[in-house]
Amino acid sequence: MFPTVISILMHKIRKQKTAVKKAKSTKGKKIVINGASITKTVTLNGESLEITGASNHITVKGNVSSLTVNGADNTVTLDSVSSINVYGTSNKIYYKTAPSKSGKPSISVTGADSTVSKR
Repeated sequence: MFPTVISILMHKIRKQKTAVKKAKSTKGKKIVINGASITKTVTLNGESLEITGASNHITVKGNVSSLTVNGADNTVTLDSVSSINVYGTSNKIYYKTAPSKSGKPSISVTGADSTVSKR
């Protein structure tokens, strides 16, 4: 009986260790910035980023899995991004590269005078 109980406990402990490791990962997390006239630099490691508001100036160091911008007159500069979705007017998005073979992210822009450019 005791060997069976010990075996079951060891199995549960192994599962808990795995869960802790997964919880430490930042991939799959969403970072949200809401507001107006915010100037901020953030460093990300695979998270997604959502920016909602107006006249924000956000610089992103590192890799972003996806960027979503909602609002007007936002300027976002990124090192690396996989996908970009822009909703609103007069938003300016600048990126250096993407982890795809082409070096370009997937891009969707809805709204007037918003642009996405490689720098």
